[in-house]
Amino acid sequence: MIVMHKGLPFELKIPNNETRKALSELENREGQIFKNVNELFADLDA
Repeated sequence: MIVMHKGLPFELKIPNNETRKALSELENREGQIFKNVNELFADLDA
C-alpha cells in the first residue's frame, strides 16, 4: 500500500498542545484510573 501510494495513504499531522498533553499524561501514568467500565461511563456522564 505504501509503495503504491509512494508514501502513507493519509495525511500526517503534528499533534496540537491538548493532544500532546494527553499523551504525556498517559505515558507518565497520570491519567484517571477506573475500577470498571461502569465507573468510566459514570464519569463520562457527569
